[in-house]
This record gives sequence, C-alpha cells and structure tokens, in this order.
Amino acid sequence: MGAALSRSLAAVCAAAIAMAGVVTTASTAAGDPVKEHGDVRVDQVGYGTQEAKRAYVMSDADLSQASFSVIGKSGKAAFTGTVGPNLGRWNATFPYVHELDFTAFRQPGEFRVQVNSGAVPSVSPAFRIGDSADLFGGLVGDVATFFQTQRDGADTVNGKLHRRPSHLADAKATVYESAGLYSDDSMNHAPVAIPGAPTVDAAGGWFDAGDFLKFVETTSYALPMMLAAQSTLSRPDKTLAGEITHGLSWLDKMWDGKSKTLYIQVGIGDGLEGVATGDHDVWRLPEQDDALQVKPGDADYFLKYRPVFRAAPPGEPISPNLAGRVAATFAMAAQAEATHDTVKARQWLGKAADVLALAKTTSPGTLVTTVPHDYYGESSWRDDMTLGATELAIAGRMLGDARSGDWLRAAAGYAKDHIDAGGGGILNLYETASFADAELVKALRAYGPIDGLRVSQAELLNHIKTKGLDPALKRSNGDPFRAAGNYSNYDVVSNTFGVAATARLYSSLTGDRGYDALATAARDWNLGANAWGVSFVIGAGSEFPRCPHHQVGNLSGDGYKKILRGAVVNGPNSYNASQEQNLDWYEGQANQCPADKIDRFEKYQAPRGTGNRNSRFVDFNGAWMTVEPANDFAASAILAFALATRS
Repeated sequence: MGAALSRSLAAVCAAAIAMAGVVTTASTAAGDPVKEHGDVRVDQVGYGTQEAKRAYVMSDADLSQASFSVIGKSGKAAFTGTVGPNLGRWNATFPYVHELDFTAFRQPGEFRVQVNSGAVPSVSPAFRIGDSADLFGGLVGDVATFFQTQRDGADTVNGKLHRRPSHLADAKATVYESAGLYSDDSMNHAPVAIPGAPTVDAAGGWFDAGDFLKFVETTSYALPMMLAAQSTLSRPDKTLAGEITHGLSWLDKMWDGKSKTLYIQVGIGDGLEGVATGDHDVWRLPEQDDALQVKPGDADYFLKYRPVFRAAPPGEPISPNLAGRVAATFAMAAQAEATHDTVKARQWLGKAADVLALAKTTSPGTLVTTVPHDYYGESSWRDDMTLGATELAIAGRMLGDARSGDWLRAAAGYAKDHIDAGGGGILNLYETASFADAELVKALRAYGPIDGLRVSQAELLNHIKTKGLDPALKRSNGDPFRAAGNYSNYDVVSNTFGVAATARLYSSLTGDRGYDALATAARDWNLGANAWGVSFVIGAGSEFPRCPHHQVGNLSGDGYKKILRGAVVNGPNSYNASQEQNLDWYEGQANQCPADKIDRFEKYQAPRGTGNRNSRFVDFNGAWMTVEPANDFAASAILAFALATRS
C-alpha cells in the first residue's frame, strides 16, 4: 500500500466514523469545547418490529430521567422515552451506561436514537426497524459470501477481492505422518511422508481463517450449522446453497470409504526455519504458492506441495469428535436429498453410517483435531456423537432404513452420558450439545414412543436451559450492555451468536418466550450495541472492522469499498491476549492497517482487571486475537441469523 493511499484511507476512516454517528468533540465559534455527554450504541442492522429494542448511552454524567428520541429520516421524533437508570461504570471516560428501551415503538423504517442532554445531543448510527425475515435473512447470504472468499482450489469466486484459483497441487497431495511432528506449536523436524500411502485429492474446500490451512475439524462444524440454517429459512439462500455444495464436495474427498480413512488437514501452520516454511510464516495471496518453483528439500516446498494428515491409519477407530460431526454432516446431506434424489440420499447415509461406526468411544484419549492439536484444543466428544447418531436416525427414518431406531437409542445414550458427565453449554465449535439436544428432541417427537431410551425430552430441554441459557442470562443481566459472553476471552463473538441461536432453538421447541430478549440482546451486542460501537460482522452496519487479520482481505481489500464481506471476527479479548498484537505484522509483506497505527477505540477500552470487562478491541491487522475471522465464527452467525428471521 503506497503512502498516499495509506493517508487517504486514514481520512476515509475518520469520515466513516463521523458518518456512523460516533460523537466527536464539538466546538464553539470561539474554539471552546461544547458540552456533550456520551455515545449511543445500537444494533446497527436493526430490530424486528415485535422484538425488544434497546440502545445504550455511554456517558460522563448521570443521565437518568433525561429524555431520548427515536428520530426518522425527516429529522422529527417518532418516539420519545426516558433514559433508564445507570447500569454500571464502564471506564474513567464513561462512568455511566444507561439503557434506552423503545420496545413499544414498532413503526417500520430507518431511524437513529438521540439522547436529548447537553448542548450537543448524542446520536446513534442509523438502523432499521422492520420484518425480521427481511432484516436478517440478507445477513445469511452476506456471511455465506465470506465462505466464497475462503474457497480454495479451481472453483473460486472472483468477487470484489479478486480471488483466483489456488493450491491446485492439492489434487495429488501426499500423506504425511503427524505423530511426533510437533511439540505444542513447535515443529520438531521436517514432515515425513507415510510409505505406501496413496495420494489424495484434497483440492477445494475452504481456508480455515485468515490463513490458508484447511481443516475437517472446523468444516464439520460449519456445514451442520449451514445445513440447519438453510432448512430454517422460508426461502433457501442461493449463496448459502452454493457454499454448502462446495463444502460437502471437499469433506466427501476427505473420507475414503474404500480404505475407511478420514483425512483431517491440508497444509502446515507453524514451520521450522530453513527446513519447512509453514503457512503462518509468510503473508501472501494464496495463488502465489502455485507459482513457486520448488523441489523436495526446499523449505518452501511445503507451501506448494502441501502435506495431508489423517485421523488414523486405514480402518482403525477415529477420534469420536470428528466421527460424530462428519457423520452428522453426511446424514444432514442425506436429509436434504431425501425428498428428491433418494439414490444420492442413501449414498450420503451410507457414508455417515460408516464414519460413525468407526468412532473410538472407549478410552479415546486426547482427541484428534488438527496438527498440532493446540490449534483447536477440543476435549468434548459425547455431544458430537449425540449429533451424529441423531442426524443418522432422522435421515434413516426419512429413507426407511431399519437401523434408524438403533441410531436414535445410541443418540439418547450419548446425550445422557454427556449430561451425567457435566457437559453442555452454549453452542460453539467445542460444545455442540445445545444443538444436538435440540435436534434429538425433534427426532424423538417425530418418532413417538420408542423403547430403550436413556434420556427424555424433558431432560434434554432442561439441559439446554440450565447449562446454556441460564448462565448466559445471568451474565447478560449483570452487564451494562446486556452482553451474554465473556469478552475477556477468545471466541466471544462466536459464543454470543451461539447464545442467540440456542435461545431461539429453545423457544421453537418449548414455546417459552422467556429467553427471546436474551437472544435479541446477544445479536444486538454483536452488531454494534457494545462499548466499542462496532459490528463484529464485516459489512453489517455502518461501523465494523477495517483491518482484519486476513491475508486476502489485507492484500486485496481496502477496508471500505473492497471489504471482506460477511467475515465474523473474534471480537474483544483480554489485555494479556491483545497486547500480543504486532503492528508491523510481516513488515514488507502485509499492508499496514491502520496506516497511522492509532487505536481509534482507545477511549472505549475497558480498564484492566475488571473481570469479564478486562478487555480491549483492537482493529489492527496484526491483532489476530481480536480481528481474525474464522469459519466456525461465521457458521454460528449464519445459524443465529437464520433463526432470527422467525422471531
């Protein structure tokens, strides 16, 4: 990025903040500051007409009992309310946070919220009120667009970021040994090919996050969420449909049904200097790997000719977390095909059954996830096996398979064991129980009475409520922005979308609307009703991350017109984590963003040592711990948005 262009982007950034309604210091003609009191935070996408509607004002003064207005495009007040009591201190600049409740206002249109206090009223960014299907259905397709950007192989989508075919050598990839290759995240020696192993067609699929590795671990989470979302929508989303097809095609390649081998990863992340260059060691566009002129023994050899790793030797038991989710994905593909192509549906069902049957459920030990394991350190597996067996039971019933009852009983057993072991929680990559439990309740209702079940519908619903929703509600009630996630830890945005999805699933199964406001508040927080005033979904709302830790987004985008649309970033993180950011990330390779290295959110950062609020949000391309997007984050968002269309 040239210096002139960098300066112009900084100017655009300042203009974008002003347009978004983030109040800056005003001055009189004489140059003296004009008194203002705060910044207003809203869901920058909007609110369904029937939903709870809450905004927040961060203030340097107690605004209790002041008035606020909902202002239409005409500039006139369409609704007036009273500022609520102080919900708690945020930081030294904003010792007061007040809630602005305008739930009673149901007029469709575009609006802003204005707090009528001080010489300069505080005004929010614009948002819409309208039909939930219209507001959030489009976000499903937007987030699916991120998966288009993540595509690898020959079938890429050009888009605004000018994606090109990449990693074509993956079509004839060599299988390598994973055992002993890493100690924690440090490579011990060059990868060693497995003698006699066949080459694998591992082309296609999705990059996992901001780099170019491909994982079954995350793909087998993303696809069930996407398939469930598509079945929820009143009208299937075309972009989502295309990505489901693309993802399934690659996952199908990762399962060799003849040899009963599951391949789990393409590429190496952390390399060994002078021996093997890893994906994390260089910053480039993915198609540049194909142009490398390398031979065996060259350190860069593994960038072009990427290793493939397997879950276990052919025919041997597979780690149950992967077996459960891969089986669930194939079974859900069978369900999607069952009504119009029973031949294809039975093929998917057969693959699902074979994968699930290989699950190592007795003394599985450390679960297989990625190479190294620490990239995704999952430890829960009974939830995944519940999901796999449940989806097989549903597909089997649709296709008249006699094994469906056995699969249902197995699902109930895994669910009971997971409950008894204290597992459960909000939906995310590492804990799928709330989704699996909800799917199992649906299956049990479809079947009617069946013998030999170890768990009841009531137990499953209570598990969702007590292990997931009640703790999230308690946290939300204690937070000044009604945040349901721990934003001093990793994956808070993904987990918060998990709260929204879990609450909607529970409501749809029980008719209990008591968690609807929690679902809405979780989505609101992710879309701008937070201390930083940022939507953590790029392109959703008026203020979102401009400097994602994403190689294509950084090298081909500009953060304003050419954005990484639909990407869902990690969000705020603890001070300890966020201090690791490197503002000179891959100096000479990456475009420095922001060009001026100024933290535009500095005055909104939480103070240190404040528990759940011990957090920062840093919009620097080197701050992977706050602005790196990931496929599992996006998948959780897709499901949450799809479920929100029915709110």
